[in-house]
Amino acid sequence: MSGSDLSRRLPIALLGAPVILAITFVGDIPFLLLVLVLVVRGQWEVARLFQPDRPMLAVRLAAIAVGIALIMDAWAAAAAHWPWLLLAGIGLVLIVSLGGGPDRPVIEAVGGAAVSWLYVAVPLAHLLWLRGAPGVAEPVMVGAWVVVTLWLVVWAFDTVAYFVGKAWGRHKMVPSISPGKSWEGTAAGLGAAMVVGGMLGLLVAELGWRVEEGIAVGLVLGAGAFVGDLIESRLKRSAGRKDAGELLLGHGGVLDRFDSMLVCAPLFYYLLLLYGQILAG
Repeated sequence: MSGSDLSRRLPIALLGAPVILAITFVGDIPFLLLVLVLVVRGQWEVARLFQPDRPMLAVRLAAIAVGIALIMDAWAAAAAHWPWLLLAGIGLVLIVSLGGGPDRPVIEAVGGAAVSWLYVAVPLAHLLWLRGAPGVAEPVMVGAWVVVTLWLVVWAFDTVAYFVGKAWGRHKMVPSISPGKSWEGTAAGLGAAMVVGGMLGLLVAELGWRVEEGIAVGLVLGAGAFVGDLIESRLKRSAGRKDAGELLLGHGGVLDRFDSMLVCAPLFYYLLLLYGQILAG
């Protein structure tokens, strides 16, 4: 990695990470707004991947409106109306696409809208459920630490895998999808994720985990982060793009920076749900 790459990445990371962690601890409306920002920008970037030329702006905006509705319903009613919202959303984007003209790529626009809901909005809604019930904003609570664990473990995997892969990665894993992925970087990233998970299990009483449980969480989330990165890399390569966006200097777009969360947020939520059911049983 060149010095210019590091000089662009480092300020964004040093500024963004504390802000995200602070918002997570505050919870309530600020956390909802954070999720909404990620969803709106992430959906926009998905639309660009599916329709880079001659975009149908009305379809993109309709898709984003439905994505916002899905997040608000997850916030207020735990996704009670998602089936109807998704059906209505499909109808809405199809109707809006009728005004695009015969030379517009309607299939790509509508397909991108559907993928943006299932790939971005629905997974990120799980951040709200991990954080806790609407209206709860205590600075220290289990839900806050759960989401902080998610951030820290995934960031540890991504950061260590990136730097180790750049410096010492010699054996490529899946060069046809992600040429930069190496066995060395991925192994180091998994190790870092397990260490962070174990340390959180040891130090954060609110989580109620033993050290070995924290290590297991780190391993699972590290594996999820790897898969999430591969999925986004595959989408970018199919679209012929290096980055999904240019919003974050040196980091690409929201999808480039938060692709791991699109897998890890629902993975962590259902892992904790299953673990709770096992304990209850």
